[in-house]
Amino acid sequence: MKKIFLSHAIVIALFLFNAIAVSQEAPVSADEGSSATETMQTNGDTGQREEFQYESIDRADPFMPFITERTPQPAPRPIQEEPDEIIESTRLTGMQLFEPSQLTLVAVMFSGTENIAMVQDSSGQGYIIKEGMLIGKHGTIVDISNNGVLIEEVMQTRRGRTLTNEISMLFEREVQ
Repeated sequence: MKKIFLSHAIVIALFLFNAIAVSQEAPVSADEGSSATETMQTNGDTGQREEFQYESIDRADPFMPFITERTPQPAPRPIQEEPDEIIESTRLTGMQLFEPSQLTLVAVMFSGTENIAMVQDSSGQGYIIKEGMLIGKHGTIVDISNNGVLIEEVMQTRRGRTLTNEISMLFEREVQ
């Protein structure tokens, strides 16, 4: 217990000694807000004192925050476009929201002049499709036959090339 008391007493004595030494230093005075004058001791041996004057001209205000509001960013440089990139031209609706690979052919019906097929998505929702309908981003239903549905995808590149791809939707064989 005596050791703790003694250590606390030493810490308090050092603190008081430091406070007395700081209070005996020369005070700082301000001249019209632009500079501060302080008397400093430059040579401890001779006891000579020299005046120091702080010039705040062309210096940052130390009382202003370092972080300010964001300035507008310069416009980003345009990204170089790939000449063989496929151009997306229209907003997709209806069956265009589904790619043919996302659909399963369920049934085919023939009624006079019109052929109709039924497909379903992975959630089991059924859709009726007809020849000439748009399907997927670039596809058109070209033919509905006993074997399945033929879809033709026609795409334009930035160079103006036309790419054509045929997709067949066939009945899935059930494994028994």
